Amino acid sequence: MQTYRKGFIYEIDLVRKLRRLGWYTIRYYHSGHTPTQYEILRPDIVAIKHGRALFIECKVRKDNRHIHIELDRYKKMLEDIIKYGVVYLLCVYYEINNEWRCVDIRETSWLTDRYAVFARKDIVSRGLRPEDLDRLVEEA
Repeated sequence: MQTYRKGFIYEIDLVRKLRRLGWYTIRYYHSGHTPTQYEILRPDIVAIKHGRALFIECKVRKDNRHIHIELDRYKKMLEDIIKYGVVYLLCVYYEINNEWRCVDIRETSWLTDRYAVFARKDIVSRGLRPEDLDRLVEEA
């Protein structure tokens, strides 16, 4: 299966889960490309509940590889947190466990000169399941 199509299928899965949990959701078409300096960075999904907005970057892993986000893209995500007052999440679907885990994008495992890196062990240990994301609304 092509990478984009596979990602799309899992993004739709997460959108449906969030809708069942009472979140208003928007999935952006071709959200994942890196924008030029004149384009806006679009999250894969925007979810809103009780006036609280989540920007969500989705990834899929069938193995234990770390998640790498290009540093320029990562910096734009951090700017969006300040600019829009949102919670920006990295949600990873692990095929081995058949589950989603979501962490705050600011909780990187480490930074390199090219990437923000998120280790699987950190995502699994700190990550919330979609049904637990209401905690982020309650903390607002």
